[in-house]
Amino acid sequence: MATTTIGVSAANYQYGVESDETGINIESFSCRYYPEFDDKLANKDGQTIIRARPDDFSREISISGEVNGSTGLMALTLSAAVTIANDTATFAAQAGDIWLDEVTESQERNGFRKVDFSVSSDPEMSNS
Repeated sequence: MATTTIGVSAANYQYGVESDETGINIESFSCRYYPEFDDKLANKDGQTIIRARPDDFSREISISGEVNGSTGLMALTLSAAVTIANDTATFAAQAGDIWLDEVTESQERNGFRKVDFSVSSDPEMSNS
C-alpha cells in the first residue's frame, strides 16, 4: 500500500535535535543569539540616531537530556571551555569560548536521571 503525504513538501524541514551529545541522551537543545550590548546613542534632542552593538552575537545555550555516561557534557567544569556538538553558529560565525553557567540534575522514583545545562558565550570570552 502506498503512503500519500498531504500538504506541502517536507524536503527542507528539519525534525528533532540535529546531533547527539556525549554523556546524555539529548532531549532538547536551544541557542539564543543576541548582542552583548545595545546602546542607543542620542542626538542633542535626546532622539536615538544610531545604536552601538558588537560585531558578533553573544549566545545563551540550553541543553536537556537523560544521563547515559560520565564523559562529554557530564564531565563539564566551571574552569574549562565547553564543546557542544549541536549548531551554535547558525547566525554568522561566532567568536568567544562557550562556558558552563549552571546545571540542574533531576531524579525521580519512576524516571531516568535528567540534566539541564545552561552555557553561554560572549564574543571576547576566551580561555587564553
